[in-house]
Amino acid sequence: MTASLPQAAGEKHAACAVVFVVDDEALVRRALLRALRDGARELHGFEHPVAALAEIDRLRPELVVSDNQMPHVSGVDFLRHLRAARPEIRTLMVTGGEIGGDIRAAVAAGAIDRLLAKPWREAELRAAVCELLCG
Repeated sequence: MTASLPQAAGEKHAACAVVFVVDDEALVRRALLRALRDGARELHGFEHPVAALAEIDRLRPELVVSDNQMPHVSGVDFLRHLRAARPEIRTLMVTGGEIGGDIRAAVAAGAIDRLLAKPWREAELRAAVCELLCG
């Protein structure tokens, strides 16, 4: 699922940040995309981390928002891999599971820039995204 600003042919809005949302649960993924839709972001939703990784070079996101508990690849493993391959991309984990040692270690190692628990408050989510994108 992609939501973006209206653009002239072949032109990308200068202030438009590209954001990936990765969550295997369609309802949660759509809710995150809805919460982040503000006209200043180009949003792309992915069900699986592998699909997101396949689009990294083409779409060049500034931020990746990811769940942790997903089939086959955890969000922690995905964000660690992403940080190793593309350290300039900011990361936000939104998880409903226990914030255990693996998540804490990934935060301490710098693989996860921000962490939010589900259910998130929309204002808190937007503030975290703004902080990560705007400094």
